[in-house]
Amino acid sequence: SLLALSYLNPTTAQDPASGWMAYAVGDISGTGAERITKLEMTWTVGAEPKKSSAFFSPWFGMDPADNLNLIQPVNPWSGSAFRGGSWSAYTEYFQWSPTHNSNSPSFDVNPGDTLHGSLVYNEEDDSYTLTQTCLESGATSTQSVVAQSGKKYTVPYVVYEKTFPCADYPPDEIVTFSDIVMECDNVDCVDDVVWTVDVMDDNCNMQAHIADDQRSISITWDTKLESKYDALSRAELHDLNYHGNWAKSLNIPRPIDDSVEVGLPTPVHPVKCAADVAKLAEDASAIKQAVDAVSSTCDKTHSDVCVDTLNEMLSSVDSTLADAETAFDDCSDGTDSECNEDISAVLSVISDASKDLEQDLADCVHLKLGSIKECVKDVVDTGKVAISAVKDILISFKDCKSS
Repeated sequence: SLLALSYLNPTTAQDPASGWMAYAVGDISGTGAERITKLEMTWTVGAEPKKSSAFFSPWFGMDPADNLNLIQPVNPWSGSAFRGGSWSAYTEYFQWSPTHNSNSPSFDVNPGDTLHGSLVYNEEDDSYTLTQTCLESGATSTQSVVAQSGKKYTVPYVVYEKTFPCADYPPDEIVTFSDIVMECDNVDCVDDVVWTVDVMDDNCNMQAHIADDQRSISITWDTKLESKYDALSRAELHDLNYHGNWAKSLNIPRPIDDSVEVGLPTPVHPVKCAADVAKLAEDASAIKQAVDAVSSTCDKTHSDVCVDTLNEMLSSVDSTLADAETAFDDCSDGTDSECNEDISAVLSVISDASKDLEQDLADCVHLKLGSIKECVKDVVDTGKVAISAVKDILISFKDCKSS
C-alpha cells in the first residue's frame, strides 16, 4: 500500500504525515525572520475515552521548511480494553531522513490536568530545548535537539493524530491549545503568523479552529458520527496506526482477533472454564511467591540456590502462560468478539513477559558476585508485569461474563 511504502522509504515521506486528521499550520514568512525561536502552548488533558485498544494524541510542534525534522510535546492516549487506558506526556523528535527518533521520559497525567509545552531555541549550539510540564503535579520531561545540518525551524503545527472509529475519541470532543507564545528571531510574532487549517485524513468531522486573537487554537470532533474506519478490525486499526515513534513507544500489543464486534462469550466448556479460572488465580499467587523468593534469596548473593529460584520463577510464568491459553480455549465461545480480543491481547503480554524473563535469567546466571542486584530487579519487575496480566485476564473473564 502507499501507506506502507511511505514508511518503508522515509526519503519520500514528510510531514504532514498519514494519520494526521485536523491540523493548523502557521506561515511566518511575512515576519522576515529566519526562524521561530520560541513556541509555547498550554492545554487541558482530555476526558477519559471509552475502553478500547485505540491510541491517539493531540500535540503541537514545528518543522523546518522541508518538513523532515519534527519537534513536538506530545500527549498520547494509550488505550486498554481492560483498564480503560491512560494519558501520558513527554516530548519527541522525529527525523524522516535518515530516520531517527528520540523521546524524553514519559510521565502519566490525568483527565483535566493542565499541560504546558515549550520549544526554545539555543543559539550557542543551534539546538532546541523541548519541554513538557504538568502544572498540577510539577512533573517535567525535557530533551535537547540539535538542528540537522543547520536547518531553520519555520513551520508551526497544531495536530490531532491517529485514525480510529469516532466513538473511541474523548467524549468532551474538543482540545484547545491556549496562551500561545511565539517568537521569531526572539521577537514576539503571535500577531504576525498566518495560520491556516486543513485536514489530512478526514475522520469524525475533525476540524481545527483559530481564535481571532491567534492566542488559542482548538480541534473539535464528533464521537457520534460513523467513520470509514468502523469496518476495520481492531487488528487492522492497530496495523494502520502503529507507526511513528510516539505510537510505538506505547508498547500496545496487537489485538489477536480480527473483529470489532462486541459479543458475550458463552464458554465452550463451562465446567473446565471455571476450573481454569481458579487455576489462574493460584498461578498469580505462585508467581508472587516466586518473586518474593527471588528478592530474598538473590538479594546479596549469586549462589546456586539463587539460580534455582530464578529458574523456578521462569517455570511459574511459563506454566501460567500455558494455563491462560487453556482457559482462553475453554472459556471463549469460539467466535470473534471484543471480550475474546481483550483476553487475547493480555495473553501476548504474558508471552512477552516469559521471553523477557528468559533473557533476564540468562543475564543473571552470567553475572559475577556483587553484580546481581540490578539483574534481580529486572526479574522482579517482569514478574510483577506477569502478575498484573493474570489479574487482567481474571477481570476480563468476569467482565465478559457479566456484560
